[in-house]
Amino acid sequence: MVFRTSKVFLLIFTFSCTVSAFNLIKRHPTGNGGHSCAVCTVFVSFVEQLTQIHNETVVFSMQRLCLYFSDDKFRNTCKALVNKIGPLVIEFLERKETPDVVCFMAKLCYTEPGTTTCHLFPPPSEGLRQRVEHISKKFLKNRIKLEPGNKAHICNIPGIELFCKYLNWVFSKHLPGEDIDGDGYSIIEALRGSSWRGRDCCDIREDIYPGRRPGKDWDKHQDTNCNGINGTNPSTGKAFEEELCGGTDPRGIALIGDSVGAHFHVPVQWFTPKLMTADIFRNLTFAVENELDWPQLSAGTGYIQGTWPIQDGPTDSIYLNLRKRNRCNHRDFQNLAVNGADVFDVQNYQKNIARNQTKDYPLLILFELVGNDVCNNYPDSVAHMTTPEEMRRHLIQSLKYLDTRVPFGSSIIFYGLSDGRVLFDQLHDRYHPIGTLHKNVKYIDVYDWLNCLHVTPCHGWLTSNATLRNLTTKRAEELSKTIRAVVDEYRLKLRNLEPAYMDSPLSQIITDWERKHGPRTGYQLIEAVDGFHPNQAANALIGQFTTDFLKRNVPHFLGGLNKNNDVIEKIFGNQGGY
Repeated sequence: MVFRTSKVFLLIFTFSCTVSAFNLIKRHPTGNGGHSCAVCTVFVSFVEQLTQIHNETVVFSMQRLCLYFSDDKFRNTCKALVNKIGPLVIEFLERKETPDVVCFMAKLCYTEPGTTTCHLFPPPSEGLRQRVEHISKKFLKNRIKLEPGNKAHICNIPGIELFCKYLNWVFSKHLPGEDIDGDGYSIIEALRGSSWRGRDCCDIREDIYPGRRPGKDWDKHQDTNCNGINGTNPSTGKAFEEELCGGTDPRGIALIGDSVGAHFHVPVQWFTPKLMTADIFRNLTFAVENELDWPQLSAGTGYIQGTWPIQDGPTDSIYLNLRKRNRCNHRDFQNLAVNGADVFDVQNYQKNIARNQTKDYPLLILFELVGNDVCNNYPDSVAHMTTPEEMRRHLIQSLKYLDTRVPFGSSIIFYGLSDGRVLFDQLHDRYHPIGTLHKNVKYIDVYDWLNCLHVTPCHGWLTSNATLRNLTTKRAEELSKTIRAVVDEYRLKLRNLEPAYMDSPLSQIITDWERKHGPRTGYQLIEAVDGFHPNQAANALIGQFTTDFLKRNVPHFLGGLNKNNDVIEKIFGNQGGY
């Protein structure tokens, strides 16, 4: 379900990505090796499992893993890690040591004074710390050489430093990577392009983009709003845009939110060595340059059905429902969600909205922050949660700002926060994909390990501490109550924007699912690798649930039903696609 996603995961060994990237960007403190330890441990685990699956040596399994990556950026990064810790991996895996032991020997994992020794896998019988101390005396020659007083960091390894800078660049830019005319829309898919916003149909003219009201000629000569409708009806002499879209109340959709709104997804095949093939990693570069998000398949702005081997399931988004009501809304969507965003971050990210108050159609804004205001990686988690006073102040700032950016007749729906206790309840005693081969790692082991390294995306909910889970939900309920109060207070105070509130649909969707499929089947709606985001099936359900809520409670937020839809489809087909 949420939240602070990460980039280290992207190195290949991909697990830290759900937990470290945003922590690195925000410079959240880590401990006991943090991201470096996470990457090393997962990488060594992959190698160990591949040796058994393919009945081959450690050397061949490391080569196999690196060769899975067709993009040189990833392959060379893998090779750089092998060059650095390969001798250790060979030495100790052949001696049947655990990945935890290997990474402690590499000094990428360590135990800081006064802290617990972190481990993902079952520790040796004598204890992990004692085992490392015992064997380190015999194998000093293979340990990573460090300057006195330094600790190893994955991004300081030669050959990996540039890759870390590349990931920082990808995860830090939240505007289209290629936008020649500067109108906020692009002709490429990734790097915040058309996966995130409707595709620009003319990237050399800033006055042509999705969502624009047509000019005086009603797009007789040029499709100025990229909805695929232009030209003149030879029977009437009128512009098709005027005849088919005029007076139909078109509107676009924009989503401001976090990794749930962006639809964060790490394919389970990337974490299950027996499923790994070169083809499985074929879309790795595309996925990374979309920040491991899949907005084109999301609940808010999804527009295509999944066709990748690494992401399947239906797409049923609020945007698609807007388009179904009125095909003149084609391509008028923008997803501004950012992994790890909270109400403080949104003050900057909301400025990326592309809308002209006088020249564009109204917007339906989805304001979706379902967990990051209570989720963090700090051991004293509660002390770092957003307070109701802070939530109120920043929501009011957002409302006032957005009211100055959107056309008259726009609307905004605020989601309440989720109750993330469902994550632990559904998953804690199930095997995580990385532990399915040996049946030795459950989700509770992953949660404890990430908490120990201080790279967890949500210490408050992903913990075996029931008291902390309950305190986190209590704060989430307080913040949801605050959001509802602000909406009620400002319902009639804004000039261009009408606000409304709805509870987070995630808990209700899981309840409905279990009513149909049986007790404790809700895990089937949660991402298998990270264990805290809604998966593709859940996104489709969220999209339909939200649309139904809007129809029942604020139907005018959705705009009108266009009786000309069939005519538009007959004349213009798929309207230029996406």
